[in-house]
Amino acid sequence: MARTRPRTVFHLLVSNLRARYKRAILKDCEKLKARKSDEPLVSLLMTSLRGTVTADLSKVVRYSHGSNAKFTELGRDVMTRAVKEARVLLGEIGSVVHEQELARGHCFGIDVHLWVWLAKPGKSRRGSRRKRR
Repeated sequence: MARTRPRTVFHLLVSNLRARYKRAILKDCEKLKARKSDEPLVSLLMTSLRGTVTADLSKVVRYSHGSNAKFTELGRDVMTRAVKEARVLLGEIGSVVHEQELARGHCFGIDVHLWVWLAKPGKSRRGSRRKRR
């Protein structure tokens, strides 16, 4: 299994960042092919902040500027949109075999949600096995 880099929601909702991220996932898929892995899977781990990061924490919370911009634009709908976009992105690469909201809680007064997907590279298939908390 290859691990892709963790992302925040705005990476999936800004077209040039999404394209860069897709290229990174495709490179991971090529590495899997070269290894002839028995169970090739790529993963996507997404952090969703459902609120804005205050200026005093901007150096503590990575990507806070981009997260704040998308939250300001989309409001609390930002996570729903990013989850849908993650499904679409991974569907372009292969088939989603697992999707789960791993955790939710509060940090620095902001709702934080963590999501994970596993996808099998190759022919795209619609649908996923989804487990909700």
